[in-house]
Amino acid sequence: MSTNMRSNKHCQSCGIKMDKDPEGGGTLTDLSRSDEYCSFCLHKGNFTDPDISIEEMREKVKNRLIGYGIPSLYTAFITRRLEKLKRWKKEKACLE
Repeated sequence: MSTNMRSNKHCQSCGIKMDKDPEGGGTLTDLSRSDEYCSFCLHKGNFTDPDISIEEMREKVKNRLIGYGIPSLYTAFITRRLEKLKRWKKEKACLE
């Protein structure tokens, strides 16, 4: 695990609270835990859905949250903030 463990409160791909990740974070290539990405998004240093778009990620997160019983009003609020996360900022910068 990196030295700044849990410096990010949320996964920098899907926005899940890192302390809610059942695995304690995704894994890096050396199988140590990531402090930036959750286990739903990162495995062995690679994104689990490398070609997913931000809109597809919004839908995936929304469905996961609804499955946890979170009202759709809150899911819309949570998912609209995805573009501020590291993974999506990088994607946007590459498109410009």
